[in-house]
Amino acid sequence: MMKRGHSGFSIAAATVLGPGARALGALWGWGKNQNVPVSVFVSLVLCLGAVSAPVPGAEALAPGPLAVRLVTVAEDGKPTPVPHAYVSLGGRRASTDEAGVATVDGLPAGRHALAITQSGYEAVSQSVDVPPGPRTALEVRLTPVTRVYWGGRVLTEGLDRPLAGVAVSLRPLQVRAALAGPAAAVSDWEGAFEFAALAPGRYELLAEAPGFLPVTRQVEVRKDAPLELRLAPEATAARLEVAAADALTGKALAGAAVRVGETLPAGLVAEGRTGADGVARFDALRVGPANLAGADDRVAVSRRRVAVRVEAPGYEPGTVPATLAEGGEPLRVALSPLEPQREAEPNDALATAQEIRTGAPVTLTVARNGDHDFFRFRLSHPGRLVVTVGAEGPLATHLRVRDGEGKLLQEQGARAGQENRIERWVGAGTFYVELSQWGDNASDPEKTLTLTVSREDAVDPREPNDTVDAAVPARLGEELSGLVWPVGDHDVYRLDLPRPGQLRVRDRPVPFERHARLRNGDGGLVVEQGAHADRPLDFSADVPAGAYLVEIGEWGDNGASLTPYRLRVDFLPDDGTDDAPPAPGKMASVRTLPLAGAVGATLLPRGDIDVYTVALPNAGTLRLESDGRLERHVQVFDRTGRLLVEQGAHAERPNALAWSVEGPETLYVAIREWGDNNASASAYSLRAWFEPADELDAAQRNDRFETAVPLLPGETVRGTYLPVRDLDVFALDLDFPGHLRVRAQSGHETHLRVFDASRALVQEVGAHAGKAAELRPQVNAGRYYVMLSEWGENSSSPEPYELTVQLERAEPAERWPLAADPPRRLADGEAQAYTIDHVGDRDRFLFDMPAAGTVTLSVAGPMEVHVRVYDDRTGAMLFEHGVHAPARWSRPVEVQGPTRLRVELSEWGENNKSDQPHFVMADTRGRAIQADAVTSGANAASPQTVTFQKTRLDYAAAPASCEVNLGGEAKAVVRLEGGKPVQARFPRQGLYRVEARCTGSEGQSARQSLWVQATGAREREGIALFLNAPGEGQVLDGPVEAGVIAISYSGRPVSRVEFRLDGTPAGTDYATPYQADVPWARLGPGPHEIKVTAFDAAGAKAELKRTFQVSEYFGLSPPDGAVLSGQDVRVGWSSFGFGETRVRFRKAGTEAWTEVVGESGRARTVVLTGLEAGVPYEFQPLGGKESGPVRTVTRVKGLAFGKSRYGANIRRDYDQRVGVSVRNNGEAPLSVRLECGKPHDPLMLVGFVGDGSEDRPFNLGPGEVREFMLGISAQDVDTADHVVPIRIVSADGLSDEAEVAVHVQLPHVELAWEDVGPARVGPGRVFRLRNLGDAVTDLAVTAADPHAVTLSPTVRHGLLPEHGSMDFTVTPHFYEGFTGVSTRLVARGLDRAFEHAYEFKLGAGESAREVWLFPGRDPADAAARDGEAELVRRARQAERLDAATVDWGRRQGGEDLDGDGRLDRWTQRVGDVEWVGDDSDADGEVDFAHADVGADGIFEYSAYREGDRWRATNLVEAWLEMGFSLPYGRSEYKQHDADVVVNGVVVGRLRDVIPEGNYTFRIPPSALRFDDSGLPGDNRVGIRSKHLRGGHYVVNSDFRFKFRLTATPMWTVAKSEDEARKSVAAIGGVTSVAPDLSVSSSDLKVHAPAEPKAGDEVAVEVALRNLGSVSPATAEVALFRSQGSGPREEIARVPAGAVPLHGSALVRIPWQARGGQNTLTVVADPDDVLKDLDRANNEAVFFMQVTGDNTPPTLKVARPKAGEELKDPLVTLDLEVGDDAGPVTPAVSVDGGLWQKLPPATGRVTADLLLQPGDHRVDLRVTDASGNVASEKLALKVTAPAPEARIVSPAPGAEVSSPSVPVEVVGPADLALVGARTAGGPWRKAPLVGNGGRVELPLRFGPQTVEVLVANQRGVVKMLSVEVRRTTQPTEAEKRQANLVADQGLLWPVNRPELEVDLFKAPSALLSRLSLPPGDLAQRLRDDARRRQASGDYAGALVKYRESLNLAPDPQIRDRVKKLESYLRVDAGGVPAPVPAPKRAGGQEKAR
Repeated sequence: MMKRGHSGFSIAAATVLGPGARALGALWGWGKNQNVPVSVFVSLVLCLGAVSAPVPGAEALAPGPLAVRLVTVAEDGKPTPVPHAYVSLGGRRASTDEAGVATVDGLPAGRHALAITQSGYEAVSQSVDVPPGPRTALEVRLTPVTRVYWGGRVLTEGLDRPLAGVAVSLRPLQVRAALAGPAAAVSDWEGAFEFAALAPGRYELLAEAPGFLPVTRQVEVRKDAPLELRLAPEATAARLEVAAADALTGKALAGAAVRVGETLPAGLVAEGRTGADGVARFDALRVGPANLAGADDRVAVSRRRVAVRVEAPGYEPGTVPATLAEGGEPLRVALSPLEPQREAEPNDALATAQEIRTGAPVTLTVARNGDHDFFRFRLSHPGRLVVTVGAEGPLATHLRVRDGEGKLLQEQGARAGQENRIERWVGAGTFYVELSQWGDNASDPEKTLTLTVSREDAVDPREPNDTVDAAVPARLGEELSGLVWPVGDHDVYRLDLPRPGQLRVRDRPVPFERHARLRNGDGGLVVEQGAHADRPLDFSADVPAGAYLVEIGEWGDNGASLTPYRLRVDFLPDDGTDDAPPAPGKMASVRTLPLAGAVGATLLPRGDIDVYTVALPNAGTLRLESDGRLERHVQVFDRTGRLLVEQGAHAERPNALAWSVEGPETLYVAIREWGDNNASASAYSLRAWFEPADELDAAQRNDRFETAVPLLPGETVRGTYLPVRDLDVFALDLDFPGHLRVRAQSGHETHLRVFDASRALVQEVGAHAGKAAELRPQVNAGRYYVMLSEWGENSSSPEPYELTVQLERAEPAERWPLAADPPRRLADGEAQAYTIDHVGDRDRFLFDMPAAGTVTLSVAGPMEVHVRVYDDRTGAMLFEHGVHAPARWSRPVEVQGPTRLRVELSEWGENNKSDQPHFVMADTRGRAIQADAVTSGANAASPQTVTFQKTRLDYAAAPASCEVNLGGEAKAVVRLEGGKPVQARFPRQGLYRVEARCTGSEGQSARQSLWVQATGAREREGIALFLNAPGEGQVLDGPVEAGVIAISYSGRPVSRVEFRLDGTPAGTDYATPYQADVPWARLGPGPHEIKVTAFDAAGAKAELKRTFQVSEYFGLSPPDGAVLSGQDVRVGWSSFGFGETRVRFRKAGTEAWTEVVGESGRARTVVLTGLEAGVPYEFQPLGGKESGPVRTVTRVKGLAFGKSRYGANIRRDYDQRVGVSVRNNGEAPLSVRLECGKPHDPLMLVGFVGDGSEDRPFNLGPGEVREFMLGISAQDVDTADHVVPIRIVSADGLSDEAEVAVHVQLPHVELAWEDVGPARVGPGRVFRLRNLGDAVTDLAVTAADPHAVTLSPTVRHGLLPEHGSMDFTVTPHFYEGFTGVSTRLVARGLDRAFEHAYEFKLGAGESAREVWLFPGRDPADAAARDGEAELVRRARQAERLDAATVDWGRRQGGEDLDGDGRLDRWTQRVGDVEWVGDDSDADGEVDFAHADVGADGIFEYSAYREGDRWRATNLVEAWLEMGFSLPYGRSEYKQHDADVVVNGVVVGRLRDVIPEGNYTFRIPPSALRFDDSGLPGDNRVGIRSKHLRGGHYVVNSDFRFKFRLTATPMWTVAKSEDEARKSVAAIGGVTSVAPDLSVSSSDLKVHAPAEPKAGDEVAVEVALRNLGSVSPATAEVALFRSQGSGPREEIARVPAGAVPLHGSALVRIPWQARGGQNTLTVVADPDDVLKDLDRANNEAVFFMQVTGDNTPPTLKVARPKAGEELKDPLVTLDLEVGDDAGPVTPAVSVDGGLWQKLPPATGRVTADLLLQPGDHRVDLRVTDASGNVASEKLALKVTAPAPEARIVSPAPGAEVSSPSVPVEVVGPADLALVGARTAGGPWRKAPLVGNGGRVELPLRFGPQTVEVLVANQRGVVKMLSVEVRRTTQPTEAEKRQANLVADQGLLWPVNRPELEVDLFKAPSALLSRLSLPPGDLAQRLRDDARRRQASGDYAGALVKYRESLNLAPDPQIRDRVKKLESYLRVDAGGVPAPVPAPKRAGGQEKAR
């Protein structure tokens, strides 16, 4: 497409002008190639109705800027500005400068919300009334916030014991700080809790601990105000009744003392006495887990298991265990009386042992020597046993204690008169005491002995708990008490910790050694500690959640004690959140860090890492601060786990860091203890706030020319240099030449640049901080860009800049180019003002003298003036004169008769300019110039009110009076008196042109035209829409780019822009710059309307409508003023209707026109010939309802196309190439580029590629001819003939135009279906589609009933090559009750359809069966069926779920799935169902939900929101995968943008890339379409690319939808369940047991130096996804390298580890860079070890240029030799190439034609050329991997004779009235090819008959040349031509004769059938070396044999036939061989002798 000048942007609320006037900026653009009639501009700016008197109606006041000044009060009471703060006002946002001032422009009047949220200050929120017009600055005082460390202590209510492990949380209620939020801490071991850096204010506090009642209260947080909390234990009521009775009599014991304790004697719970009934009642007992003992060892709340001790006088005390409950039977305790007992014989043996009571003494005697007395007793509890024999006895005594089995436990002897005593720790059971005289040698039957057996019970109510299996469950908050009794006793407690944390075990000092152990649930030792007697035991450990065992025993297991131990087990839990630690791969977090907020949490236990998700909505800087008692380490990661920035801080020191983002992004912030070796129960403070880019950047980055924000002259914008390296680009469409005054100022250093429409730098300047950067370049009308950045681009700040732009228009009479604008007429005695607006500007004036006489010419001005005076009619210069500054010059001029004087005025030297007015006057009375300068100034607040003022000039005399004529119906005039300003008011805002006139003292006058810009600031709210073209009312005479800029001032991004043309949708765009490819040429002449609608993310919209006209002469070229360097001038345009083509032309300045008639049609073309070089001509197209515009053109020598019309035959296919030759006819080198217009059919994609294309200019030397490549993709066109305008432009402005006539060989579509048979697996059937015709590029295959069957693969727009085939598997849709299906398979190509019947019926015994698929389970595996019933049950349960019942307001966590800086996934647990909710359309609401029943990792339910209801689906996740490949070398492409769209929803954005390899895009479920039955509907995938020309076509090789489903039932047909399961398991494309590894080119990241060189260490990172159904334990990833089209080599391989089903694994591959252009491919599972479901997505590709060596490769030409004369046109190049680094890429160009590459090689390279007779230049070059080039040139001459041929018809000069003419040619005997064309169009191939050919050739109207190409079998060509004329115009009904599909000039030279050349493209060229299959090679030999036989060379034909039979047998050919052998009289296999063919009469051979 030819470049055209841009039209002006327009905003949705367009500027309103006076009647008949229009805003220039909204209608017209100026450019060097655009034709804008001068008269039109004048009429546009003459405004009517401007008067100085009041105008009825209220004046619209422009919204003035509103300044908001933020101050804070310093300690001295003085206000101090607050810089770099953000102010939100009315939805707008601005930041403050160093003076604390934020300015908001364009805010509409009304009440607006003001909000300020600045770190370190209290937040501000209030309403502000904003008046219209000028605004008074607001001052807002910010109150600083002093953060405090605040906390307190938690005690147990009633005990005042410190309570550890209490979770204390705060929620802000009335906190004024801008950054405030919730915080959570834990009380430490001493009960203290603390929060770091809290903002003072009122909070809601919640304190919770296991075993205690929670406390909620409001607290005031302030400095030095600690809080004391008391928590009451949880307790339930219990009661206990203890009944005491005599053990012998059962008598109730009144007055007995009863004590209740946890482990007596410690832990007293209650005490009392029994009543008269012997019962003690305890009714107010409290039971709970928090059984803390007070200082008096009393327990207010006890555990349920206790001990009860009863004591009564005269009785042995009793201790028994008890359970506390709400009721029940009394606890009965029988006490044994202490009454003495007497021995009862016989008791001499164990069997006769006497039963005795413990506690009561027994009297006995040793009656005889050897007398042994045995006593038996029973102990109900373990304890201490004491057996004594009193000392009063006369005998030595021997005591023995035996167990219940009689086994001796202990014995003791005592002498007479001594006590005998045994004390022992025993367990419960039966025991024996044996007493005898010590030695059995004495006795005394009279003397008695006293035996006492006493006990001290060791009652531990929790026994038995000696083993792990018998471990007693304990709860957090409980104190553990018990007895280590007897020796070896161990007490084991089981503790279940729900969270990780710190566990502490301690006790009080007790009088025995203890040993405690902490074990994990598996018995592994965590920590142990021993403690000596009367020393405390105390240890702690960091523990994860889980089961633990606390074990206590005596240290050494050699002691016991009846003193109870009391262990206190305290636990400090973490903050209750499970954080996934940062790791390479996908990051995850359940915490959210709010922007402009604070959080507090604990780093507990050691190694704890808290990870927060922070979603950044747009470009800007994230700032983080943290405080705390611990050392802290803060890290920021991206979504892949890559560490971006980190910062550590010491304890009690603040930690601050920042990170900038270029756009929306989700980051992850991790905070941990610095070193991971400490922990704290105190809460840290983490605060975050976001410094967004300025509001324009935030809504839409304007950092590129393509996304430049439109700016209207006179506007002021404010922005920031944020983030780092921020560029802000603004676009201005200027309606008039002049100067652009640009001023930018910031507290930062500023770099200000101005670029023109071609993006060439015009001017730039830098300014230091606080200084203004100013530029004032001279400009023409058209597009300009202003670019702002921080000078150095190495810092950023919220510090705002202020940018103002003013267009200082040149004087209204100026036209572009300024030095050549048309002359203005002077009236006698009236001075006219003029201005030297630009350097080199010239102004011309005409003055008519009606008769001979004298006229005085006068000039006055501030500069030096050069005056030239001409006789305008003759062109003769009368004189010239230079005047110094200031100029006050006059001179009389004598004329001899009627004369027109032309006065040319310029600055003397043409090296200066001035915006002050000059004056020139012609006066026949000799009067002097008297003038003042008149200026105007607009009122910013009231723009319709304009101030005029006159200024005295020092170079002109003062006038008598001055006035300003405002125009309008009232002819309003403003009189200027003295130097006083005078105000005038215009009826409405707009741009006006007014005229000032000063009258002199002698009646002379001075006239000055000036611009009045009566416009003010526009309101900025909602969405501002700017449409660059077409302008309102614009007449389009050529295609324009309908580009839209949409700016959201609401803070919500623009989501899409829709275009409608005349009410019909014309496209939707989703990214800036928003564009639509409008088919302007198809609209037809007349009025049209374009409507643009922009939508933001919330659905708000803005609309803009334009009406415009399409010219009857659409696409008229060449543009006005063009300087063309070709031999002829081609004038062309297109029209919607068929019609005549006429153009008239003349030399500029002459009167007579010459008319030329071209061919009638829709595409109109006329070639103007014979134009003189260097002479301007005017031309005008005719043939429409009105005559077209008059344009000028000048032809010069220089750059030229080789032809004015090129012809091309191409296939209906991708990647078609046409060579276009260009010659530099000049004497100097030229830098040239080629441009391509759009064909009439938008389905044809056309563009120049490679050297000479728009982005790759090429230097063409003097006299050099070079061919450039025009790339065409015509795969979708359905018409045969097309015309493409082309243009070549040099850097100095020279250009030439031509056209390419393209004939698309529409294919013969012939498809055939074949039933192959049943599919290898499953119930499907395979059908093969064969292509019996030409290649089909738009193949679509469907079923007539798409709901009946499934076709795999899915083809909607595919390629089926010639002779190709494709297999389709057709599978019915089964369901319960299915019996069969019948439908048709339909294949379509071009406009034909081919059908095949399909029918499926159930076989005998078959039925439809349902098989459930579960992820990770093979349905065919019998072992996997275990547990399937439970899975099915859950799936059935899921069928009853309803997402509508879930309260998504309770969602937790938050993930950013697509990385757009917005959280879009949350989790929530409801009962036993884990819900996951997605926001797939970015509206903040959950619209897609799935549920996991039983939390087993399998989703059994999914649903999506449709309006107000939820619809169930089996979809869990959806992905689109696309493969891209490049048809050309990578260097032929330009990086571009592309949006991947599914059903109108953008699912992927590619930015500034050349896509290659696999790309993976997540599809939001809302983007998919389903029909009413729930089956997939019509889903469309599209790619919208930008900056991609038609020739740069990237082939999208394939796309695949991937769906992850819920547990899903599948239906199949089978005879049994096993067969059904196997059938389902074998369904193609569906799996429950296979991985599907995927790598995406968009996920590749390369870590390398900015300019890598060979040897540098490089790392490639890629996210490895798994889209399958199981996660492999490990996978490998390999890196391959290739260069050019060479083979690829593996250079690295790394293991990837496990790849999860959700998320990804980040793989890092190291590589040592190699020099050159490296195409690197990352391949997952390169050896297919995992049997991946789909290997098409296993490869991602990226390109890397690495600086290598500078040594060029070697190139040697072995043959032919330079200058060699060759007789054979078939020339073999023999080259030797090489390079140290590896293979090189050779290329060949013949006679300046297209370069054709050969395969990469090293060593010998051969190539075959076909060179026609004559001189040739063969260019050779080889390129190595580093881009180094070696080249050679060969001059060759071919002397082969050209074939003899002649044109039989038509005759030279023939006049033909029919649409076509037969062309008949006679050629040589070895004739191989005849082609003919007319008027440079496409060749048409003639069928050969003998040695001749004939073809019907369509003719164009008028004279034309018929060209004929004749080639013999050696490939030698002879060109013939004849001139003919068609005398009739074509009619609209006339149809062109279609070329045959075989219209290619293919020829394979004799004896070389493996070589091929298309002579229609180039007669001398590189031959293609084909690898033909034997059948195709045999066919070529047979074609050659037929030609030989037809020409009479029977012997040669026989040889070729025989050769073909060796390759492919054929019975018919064998018969033909036999006949020829018989005719030539040779034996089979013999060599035939040549036999001359018989002659026909007249000397012609007779063909046989």
